[in-house]
Parts: sequence; C-alpha cells; structure tokens
Amino acid sequence: MKTIRSTLGLWTLLSLVACGSDHPGGGGGGAGSGGGDGSGTCQGQFSLAWKGTCAVAPTMPARRSVCRDGSGITDYCADDGVLAPVLGCLGQTATAPASRAITLKGHVRVFSGGGDSTGVKLDVYKATDLGSADALGRAAPIGGATTTITQADVDAGNVRACPTKDVPGNPPCARPDTDCSSPCQTMLGASGAQYCSKGVCVDRLRYEAPYQIPSVPSDTPLAVRAAGPMGTSDGKWAPLVSFRVIASSADPRCATEQSVDCWEDAAKTEYRFQPVALSRSDYQIIPTSAGLSSGIPTGKGVVAGEVRDCQNVRIEFAEVGLNPPATSFTYFNDNPFKTLPNAGRLSEGTDGLGLFAGLSIAPGAVKVAALGQINGDNAALGEADVVVFPDTVTIVLLNGGRPIP
Repeated sequence: MKTIRSTLGLWTLLSLVACGSDHPGGGGGGAGSGGGDGSGTCQGQFSLAWKGTCAVAPTMPARRSVCRDGSGITDYCADDGVLAPVLGCLGQTATAPASRAITLKGHVRVFSGGGDSTGVKLDVYKATDLGSADALGRAAPIGGATTTITQADVDAGNVRACPTKDVPGNPPCARPDTDCSSPCQTMLGASGAQYCSKGVCVDRLRYEAPYQIPSVPSDTPLAVRAAGPMGTSDGKWAPLVSFRVIASSADPRCATEQSVDCWEDAAKTEYRFQPVALSRSDYQIIPTSAGLSSGIPTGKGVVAGEVRDCQNVRIEFAEVGLNPPATSFTYFNDNPFKTLPNAGRLSEGTDGLGLFAGLSIAPGAVKVAALGQINGDNAALGEADVVVFPDTVTIVLLNGGRPIP
C-alpha cells in the first residue's frame, strides 16, 4: 500500500475548489447541505440526518482508493488489493504521550499557480484556543515565522523549486540538483526561470521558502495559519488555517525528501510539516469560477478536505455532511492533475482523491461528518469539529490514519 505522506491531495483540492455549484438542493456539484442540522430538518438531496449534519444518502459501497499510476493517483492509495476501508481506529481515544518542545520545519507550499512563497506569515496555535469565529483576533500564537527567499538561499539549495506544469512525468517540487551539464537560469525574478533536476534544466514556476518554528509542543492538536505579513490578508496572501496538525511521537522518520508529517531525526526533535499558502488573487478567483458570481461574501469562509481510512488511504464513494451548510458544495473528478468538479458525483460521493469542498459558510463552529455504505449499511468514516473564520479557508483531514486525541 502506498501511503506517502505529502499534501498533494489537499494541495490539489485547493487548486480545484474553484469549480463547485451554487444551486441549492440541486444537481450540479451539489449545494449546501439542503438546509437543517441533522435533527430531522434535512431537506432535498441532503436529506439524511447524520452525526448532527445533513448529507446525501450513500448509493455506492465505500472503498479504498486504488493506486493508478496511469491516472497519477500514486499516494494515499492502496496497492495491496484490499478495497474495504480499514476503520478500526474510529472511535478510539488516543492517549498522547507527554508533550515536549520540538521544532516544526519544512517548506511552505503555494496553492496552484502562485508565486514564490516569500512574505508568508505562519502562526501556530493550540487548536483548543481557536474555538470561535473571533478567536484569531484574540488568541496568542505559541510560535511563528515569516518566510523570506534570497539569492543566497537559492544558491545554497535551501529552497524548493517547482516546475511550471504539474503533470505526469514532471518532477515533484524538490530542492534543486547541481548536476546539470549546462547552467540553468536560477536567478530570482529572471525571465526564462529554471532549476536543475536530475541533470536537466526544468522550467520553474516558483521557489518555495524554508521555515523553522522552535518550541512547538509535540503530541498536541494544533492549528497553523498561513497569511500575509500581519497575519491577515494583504495584497499577496489570503488567510488559510489548517486544523488537526499534530507532531505525533508515533509518526515515522522521513523516508524521502518528499515525505512530510514525519521526523527528520532519530531523537524526534525536528518534525517536518508542509503548510500551504493561498494567494489573494486565487482566493478572489476561486469562488467566481465556482459559480458564486459575486465571489464569497465578505465575512464568509470555506471548508475543504479529504476522507481517509485508518491506514491513511483515501476513501472513494464517501458522502460528507456539513453543519451549518455551505452555499456551494462539490466533489471532484478523479484526476489529480486536472481536477474538476464532477456534476454527477453528488449521489456517488468522493472520488479516488477523497476530496470535498464547501464554499461560502458562515463563520463559527462547523461540524464535518463523513459516512459510507459498508456491507449494505451506513457507517461512520470520521468526523471533525472545526471553526470557519471570516474571509479564510479552513482545511480539515477526516481521520488521516490515526485517532485524534
């Protein structure tokens, strides 16, 4: 089974939230949650009351996503022939070891076609401190950093470089190599930008900045905000908050340069985590592309995420409910490189990437619950309580291969 820990799926999702549907109760990508809160008032296509939300009743047996090299689904997928979701960890209560001070580090990934990830302010919070829509204005972060990229960083190989097109066959974002026989155009801001990868000069989309945040508690549910230099939206970056970030002592050593959610050292003092930054222009373009002609109304937010099983494998044909509902809700089309909303998937549920997205949600607490058809019955596939903040994207990973303490 391939369960490479990367943020490719959610990264892909962010670049695709652009294409939902905002036709309440109707076909399209699916919209809202049909109204109601799971207490007998669920309506329309979202007529099933489930774990305090309203969802579409599953029509297909839930199954694990199968690795498909030809289609590009190569991570968080099963190659062991086991299709039944592994769900034994659901409902378990994790007993976390004593928290200790560690260093959170890695590179800041940028959504879609955004530029170099410089000037991104990262703030780390205890998730319990972000329990209300106004909490970001009141809670004190427990650590943070602001990214920079200089030519010295590039020349020293401290940055990560990304190709101009994310298609099968292109190299992943990685630290540049130095074995190209002819010089590549590696200068910051230069036209014809390139970087060296496995002996070849590759056209460069951007550089991604390194970051390091000391004195972060291990084994503690965290939330990480990536935003402009003041911790808010500016002309370049829009706020994005990732919930369910945990530097777990049970996580493995990093196996490759692309590995994330892993420990870089045997003593488990340095944890590699990959935050995602969202450009302000993409935040403005996404909702209009999704059919929200006026964009996301000022003060509203977004919830997006993936459904996975207890072995961190994505689940296909899962249904997801939100409470309160979103104005626009969508699943996707099974293609990690050209992912688009699938107007016919509302009754089928998640695709092979396990993706879902809800656009334009009122700030405050949001319940997210997933279910699937297992042996003919509806079964829980994970749930989470998160918070939507005004003018901010909230990211949540349902289950993600481990109980959340």
